[in-house]
Amino acid sequence: MRLTELLAELDDWSPTDSTCRGVGCNGCCRIGVLSTEAEAEQVAEVLTEAQWQRVEVADAYRAVAPCPLLEKDGSCGVYRTRPIICRAYRATTPPEACAPGSEGELHSLIYASPRMLEYRAVVVEQGRRTLVDWLQVFRRRTRSTP
Repeated sequence: MRLTELLAELDDWSPTDSTCRGVGCNGCCRIGVLSTEAEAEQVAEVLTEAQWQRVEVADAYRAVAPCPLLEKDGSCGVYRTRPIICRAYRATTPPEACAPGSEGELHSLIYASPRMLEYRAVVVEQGRRTLVDWLQVFRRRTRSTP
């Protein structure tokens, strides 16, 4: 699977019914994000110590909780290296429904293409692990290595 081609597709995808507002719009960032090991390795390379600390205490398989990589201003702390699944979601609910503490139900679109299906197959093949789970595994490995 060529991730660069899928990334290019996602960069060009802009559904007209999306209500995403850009930086700080993080309503979708309250679900456990599945990722590949390679994506998690890229994210691990850019994490600050403060981000690592938030990852270490996060519940890797949380049902609904803010992503530990969100910054205080609500922006994504790893935006340039975020996993494909984060790039593939677009909210379709009114922006106020995405606000933290909102009682509204979130509705979103996810990008669909043959390459996206290939990506999903790799995620499943690798054990359906979340980004936080992969990062916690990497952190334990580096701490146990003399």
